[in-house]
Amino acid sequence: MHVRYTVLPLVSMLFVVAATGCGATVSATPSTIGSTNNSPAGSAQPTVPADFPVMPGAMRADGPSSDRDLIATWTTDADGAQVYEFYVSALPTAGFVIVGLYPGGSAAIIRFRRPDGAVLQLAITAARSGVATEVQLRLDAP
Repeated sequence: MHVRYTVLPLVSMLFVVAATGCGATVSATPSTIGSTNNSPAGSAQPTVPADFPVMPGAMRADGPSSDRDLIATWTTDADGAQVYEFYVSALPTAGFVIVGLYPGGSAAIIRFRRPDGAVLQLAITAARSGVATEVQLRLDAP
């Protein structure tokens, strides 16, 4: 019986906290980063920087997304290692400073800084089809 009386108030308190929220509200809207898809300035969805290098032969594969950090997606027939090498070379040439390299077997990430200080990342993974490589340009997650 003692456990029952101890647990009941705790469960009730958790229910009240969950129902009312924890009182902290965070509201962040990413800014527009560039403009190759002609989104209006200040839109909720960021855009591809005008000077961003796209791997030759890569096809834009964007579709509707509720992922606010996703800027653009491309697919290519090149394997992941070739895509990774291309961006490690092409980003600095285009004026982006690489701030983190995270190579991997099935996925790799390249974090880089724009000249204006914004940090973005490329996520390089095998496409769902297993035949191609997918490249996602994303806002950097802290």
